[in-house]
Amino acid sequence: MKHLALLFVTVFLIGCTSSLWKKPSYVENVVGYYFIKEKNLLLIEGKKYSYIIEAQPLLEQTLLTSRSINLVPTFTEFELDASNHISGNLNLTSFDDENKDKLAPLGFVKSKSGTLERNFSISGQRYEVKGDFPFQKLEGDHRLQVSIPEAHIRKLGKIIATPATLAIDAVGVVAIGSVFALAGIANGIDHM
Repeated sequence: MKHLALLFVTVFLIGCTSSLWKKPSYVENVVGYYFIKEKNLLLIEGKKYSYIIEAQPLLEQTLLTSRSINLVPTFTEFELDASNHISGNLNLTSFDDENKDKLAPLGFVKSKSGTLERNFSISGQRYEVKGDFPFQKLEGDHRLQVSIPEAHIRKLGKIIATPATLAIDAVGVVAIGSVFALAGIANGIDHM
């Protein structure tokens, strides 16, 4: 019974090193946006926070076009720093080739998979926006994963903990490998 418990604990602890170094993050649900044309700013409304983005002129035109053409957004590589500065990529995809003539002037190109795509690198600040803005509401859920900075003390703790987790991982791999080897030997003896 002790061996089974030890095996269970070992299996449970394997992989601790990779999960230990996983970047902390949160998921934001983007629900709307609003342009402030005079200042070339895009306000993005999320359920947790709001974001003020420095808007490129083509981004505004593209988002206005998305009201008549179905564009699927994908948010990637979003990171927040200690000063609440956020940056990442917004990729817009059209699966309808008939929109090529309308989307080409906005910088959309045909991908290898045959879709029309346009990528925007965006950056700005995370805020709690106060006041009423006429946000354009988005249809459906648009999730955005944001990596957040770690406190230096937490990084130090990970550095200290890493040798121990590496040792536990190594012991676990050897122990599980031994169990399978013994099971194979026992299985071979049974068939003799």
